[in-house]
Amino acid sequence: MFVMQIPMKEMTLPTMHNLNTSESNIVVWRKCTPFCDKTVECPEHHELLQAIVNCTDQLGHLSNLDGLKACIEKYQSMGWDRNDTIPDPVASNRLPLIHWAASLGKCNALEWMLSNGFDSTVTIGSLTENALHRTILYLYKSRPKFTTKELKPKFRKICNLLSNLMYHSDLGNGTPLHLAASLLCSSETRLVFFQTAIEVMAAQAKEMNDSDRMATLDAKNNEGNTCLHILAGANEKIKVDHVCTAISALLQSGADKTMRNAKDQTPLDIAIQKGYNNVIDELVKIVNPSTSLVKESPSSSTSHHDSRSLMTMVDMRRGSPVSNSMINLNRSAYGYTERRRSRSRSPIRSPRSERERESPPMAHSKYEDSARNGFLIKQEDENEVDSSLQPTSPASDAMSSMSNIDVNSPLLSHLAEAGLLSEVSDLLSRAKARDESQLKRYQQQAKDLDTQIMYKQKEIERIKSEVETLRKKRNRCDDETAKLKKKLASCSNAIRELPYGQNSNTGEAQSVAHSPAT
Repeated sequence: MFVMQIPMKEMTLPTMHNLNTSESNIVVWRKCTPFCDKTVECPEHHELLQAIVNCTDQLGHLSNLDGLKACIEKYQSMGWDRNDTIPDPVASNRLPLIHWAASLGKCNALEWMLSNGFDSTVTIGSLTENALHRTILYLYKSRPKFTTKELKPKFRKICNLLSNLMYHSDLGNGTPLHLAASLLCSSETRLVFFQTAIEVMAAQAKEMNDSDRMATLDAKNNEGNTCLHILAGANEKIKVDHVCTAISALLQSGADKTMRNAKDQTPLDIAIQKGYNNVIDELVKIVNPSTSLVKESPSSSTSHHDSRSLMTMVDMRRGSPVSNSMINLNRSAYGYTERRRSRSRSPIRSPRSERERESPPMAHSKYEDSARNGFLIKQEDENEVDSSLQPTSPASDAMSSMSNIDVNSPLLSHLAEAGLLSEVSDLLSRAKARDESQLKRYQQQAKDLDTQIMYKQKEIERIKSEVETLRKKRNRCDDETAKLKKKLASCSNAIRELPYGQNSNTGEAQSVAHSPAT
């Protein structure tokens, strides 16, 4: 039996000297898990379970990691496998050791296990919950006195260590994101923790490559629902704000809100059925995921971030038109020396020395600078474009693909002499690809806006119907009021027409009836 030996100096009676010593030197050995019922006597838990419970994230001997290692070696020598469940007397505690490390937030122990051959994807029997599922289910329960703000760094570190579990393909009931979304929509407490868990995992997914990010954010469970589908189905008003924050985090990380489930529903369709306007507005909001999602090459980094890139400037109108054969470079913005503002459209017939003087040098040309920085290369004449450069492939295909351009154009001559024709073609090809991507995004945004318009129109029709119903009720009230006024007028007239004596006798009778008995 594994016994923790405590030095005798820690068992001495309290004295003034002991009270002045640091409490960090006192090691408390816990024999129960944080999930045990304190009102019920527990059986003695297995030594492996006690060892992982008493591990900490402190440094040195205070981490108790050496005790865990010794305990693991002991039971491995007895035939226990590191990925087996812990044979604890309590059936609910029979989980793999790596599940316990993740559930309890033992980051030091978890990191050591992963570096020493423990399988992070291990599950139990037919259950599909992995270690990251257990973290979402039990981390906040293992530290009930901790706030979500205090638990967030620990949960983020566990997600970094178990990032491969976020998109594991063998999870029929859903990924950890599905679990966090379901708990956010169904739980009554710790809503901020589940919202934070979704935000942390979404941020982790943003740093992945495209395939892993899509597998994480757009994964479907057995019902064909993504995490967005589950969040859109929130049916309690108190949870709407948390749900909206989680949806925003997923969309900013690149989640696809057009995915359809087994019932051919998008998240927006589900949100419209539930009728929470905040969730609907969040789903139809125009979201541009961060450009950090795109793995940019050094040559294309400027075109993504620089507002003066070729794609941005190719449609920019100039203050004054220039001649057809001029290469319009924004020299003032880039510090170039101003040259001649216009050139003849006819081919250049100047001597070679003059042509070489006006042409860009081969070693380091300003046209090369313009291609590198994404300058505009465009020809305009009184708001009408006569010619443009089309995306081409390098070498001889560049000229053949631009058949609509005058081959005698000075622009092509300069580019060909400088050896920049293929580079410009590559720039335009990238610009075309970006334009197509942006077009698809705007088309999807237009579709979302149409859906929002349709929803608002239905709301307007419903309100109009309610207003019409209230108007009819008001008319009925007016009719009833008019009838009552007529009856009241008839009664008043009848009272006035009664004989005076009858009225007086009636009054005397009433006074006698109300007088006290003599």
